[in-house]
Amino acid sequence: MKKHTFLAVACLMALGLCSCTDCLDIQQHGVLNKTSYYKTDEDANEVLTAVYKDISGLELNSFLIKNILSDDIWCGCDSHEGDYWKINDYTFDSSNPNLESLFSGYYNVIGKCNVVLDNLSGESETVRRAQAEARVARAWMYFELTTLWGNPPLVDHLLGSDDSAQPNADPTALWAFMEKDLLDAINSGMLVQKSSIDDNTVYHFTKQYAQALLGKVYLWEKKYTEAANVLDEVINSGLYGLYQGEYADIWSVHHENNRESMFESNFVVDESNPGQCMRLYPAFTGVHPALYDTKLGDLNLGPVGFSGNQPTSDLYNAFVSEEGVNGYRLNQTIKTPDFMAQHGYTFKDGMSLYGEGYYMWKNHMETDATGIGTPLDYGNNIRWMRYSEVLLLAAEAQLGAGNQGKANQYLNEVRTRAKLPFKTCTLEAIKKEKQLELCNECVRYQDLQRWGDAAQTLKNRGEVTPVFGADGKVVWKKFSDTYGYKVGKNEYLPYPASEIRINRAIKQNPGW
Repeated sequence: MKKHTFLAVACLMALGLCSCTDCLDIQQHGVLNKTSYYKTDEDANEVLTAVYKDISGLELNSFLIKNILSDDIWCGCDSHEGDYWKINDYTFDSSNPNLESLFSGYYNVIGKCNVVLDNLSGESETVRRAQAEARVARAWMYFELTTLWGNPPLVDHLLGSDDSAQPNADPTALWAFMEKDLLDAINSGMLVQKSSIDDNTVYHFTKQYAQALLGKVYLWEKKYTEAANVLDEVINSGLYGLYQGEYADIWSVHHENNRESMFESNFVVDESNPGQCMRLYPAFTGVHPALYDTKLGDLNLGPVGFSGNQPTSDLYNAFVSEEGVNGYRLNQTIKTPDFMAQHGYTFKDGMSLYGEGYYMWKNHMETDATGIGTPLDYGNNIRWMRYSEVLLLAAEAQLGAGNQGKANQYLNEVRTRAKLPFKTCTLEAIKKEKQLELCNECVRYQDLQRWGDAAQTLKNRGEVTPVFGADGKVVWKKFSDTYGYKVGKNEYLPYPASEIRINRAIKQNPGW
């Protein structure tokens, strides 16, 4: 459902809960009543569950928008129509409904965090834990808003009718606010920790996840020593590590919350209650059954999809340049058109797909995790952050702080798991490793912006669009004379036009 309100949602009290979060052991109680709420530990648990539920609801637009804004992913699908392709081609404007939805989604979470922090009272352990976790969630949302929009309004309390119009915030104040929220949460002593490196029973924000997020905030601020120190605390905790099985299994339903997961949104399919755990992103990225000549092949791929989020040949070639065509990590990340055809995924005559025929394998939909009632019920968790990202953040922080030895160590832990030789850590080496290790995981676009590489890398994005046909060939089509990243405009996303109309205090970003 399209969302039409943004900052005003920060004072919304109607927080419906979803049974997909049943792993938190909290029963659904329906809509929260502002006049009689926030009195018990059970209330604290329920409103916190609403925070986690709204975070999981960010998946579709977070993964689609942030990935297709980068150079690694084509929007895909069997049509070039629609607002996601406009984002892919950099022909979008402030009225794009998907950007609008992402913006409002972040503020939805912030609004519910403010419910927790403004309205819950008392000193019980449950209330204090809820408040600590709300601070982590709020800081995370502001990291996304600030890195994508630059100077979003800072809403640190529940808004009323008299202050619903909030102006753009000073970015310095936003970064300081994120730091404070995370430090307050970490220092509260109320964030949970895993009992061991292979404990897979923790579904809330942990102390180490908050520290990893704080390290990321510091790194974006170029506070390299502070970032290095806090990321070292995560690493030295011994509670996280690189997954030891096959690389592709990191994302499998059979290996949820493994030692590499810093935070996952938990999903459980309830076969007796179909439609209650629907996930649109895996469906969007799954193979498109209507394209293929026979029943789907032998790869345990989910039964529904639109073939979205297609890897670019540039990404594939970046892997090959580092690992070779038989690269261990490459072949568990991307499947080639030839591989797909060999396993029964051959197009019907006349069918085509907007992309180059490559398939993103690392987080594909597995048939044995889908529901009986509807294939959109998908019981695999969302992986939001992995330990490999922590190591690469730490490598960059240590390099910036002048600690070459530790930078080498952390970079090469990731490379060793990928079966690659030792490489001296440089910023260019980190850039390459992050592109390969974390492709399609929502980090590339913000990294390109932060490193100052976006303008050059993305300037021709959308100039021509690939169409992969049943003959196995790619034809490039031109759809517009206006395309690509433009200096003075695309450094930040536009504030939604509807938000500009509603909130007269906010100013649009330059170029929009």
